[in-house]
Amino acid sequence: MPTLPVRGTTIHGPPRTGAPSATFDLGEADRYTPRSLSETRFARACHAAGGGHGKKCMRFRLIDQVLERASDRVVAVKCVTTAEEYLGDHFPGFPVFPGVMMLEALVQAGRVLVCGSDGLDAMEPLVLAEVRNVRYSNMVRPGQNLRVEVLLRKQDPKGWDFEGVGTVDDQTAVQGRFRLAPLGKVCDGG
Repeated sequence: MPTLPVRGTTIHGPPRTGAPSATFDLGEADRYTPRSLSETRFARACHAAGGGHGKKCMRFRLIDQVLERASDRVVAVKCVTTAEEYLGDHFPGFPVFPGVMMLEALVQAGRVLVCGSDGLDAMEPLVLAEVRNVRYSNMVRPGQNLRVEVLLRKQDPKGWDFEGVGTVDDQTAVQGRFRLAPLGKVCDGG
């Protein structure tokens, strides 16, 4: 597994249009594997958000509002705005909500269905274990709302299987099936 640069290394990122040059100093950082670095960032984000020991939190939320919730179905909305930073790069002059973010909105709605009203009540972090038959049909532009509907297809000791559809103006933008599993089940080969 590749490692990131070691102590004292400075990483220079290319400047974005209208943004100052990005320089990041790793300073006291030791060698990190990508996993341990993300765990450190995850821990800092949870701590900054007021999460205590053992409390799990999402790094960012895409679901703006849950419209309906039943034991096997959830309907939620993601309002796409020009204020979302990643739209400046995807694509310059023609901002489009990235397909991977559409999929993440479906996944977060699935977490809401499994974990509770805000998707943060899981005893163990839920990860995306599998994705199947994902199709993208329409673009989602700033000012539009992505309405996601996620159905629980199956639950077993290893996780939850879902089917999701995201629509914009009553037209399908994304659809597919995915599986969420507790982190321990994925890492252990569960």
